[in-house]
Amino acid sequence: MMKESIKNVGFLCHKCSEEKRTKGQKKLKKLGLKVDDYVKSTVVDGKQQEHMWFLVMKIYERQKEFMCRLDNEPFFVKNIEYNQIIKLKFDDIMDIKRV
Repeated sequence: MMKESIKNVGFLCHKCSEEKRTKGQKKLKKLGLKVDDYVKSTVVDGKQQEHMWFLVMKIYERQKEFMCRLDNEPFFVKNIEYNQIIKLKFDDIMDIKRV
């Protein structure tokens, strides 16, 4: 029997994923997202998914989303390109890195 990492529990249990997301939202409010921060999010392309870093360019507090630019080369997913600008929701943030 293959043992899964506890970090993958969100993929195995939807309820666990939602609980983790709720805790992450509270943590995000505490940290305070700012322009020029980097955020990590998962990009999904069909059955493929990849964790990618984005540079925050503009924040839309009311809509709980932000404009950002992909800051690394995708390897597995083909539906996004390096330097592409997209909107992400606060809920999509997995990690924040300040520069």
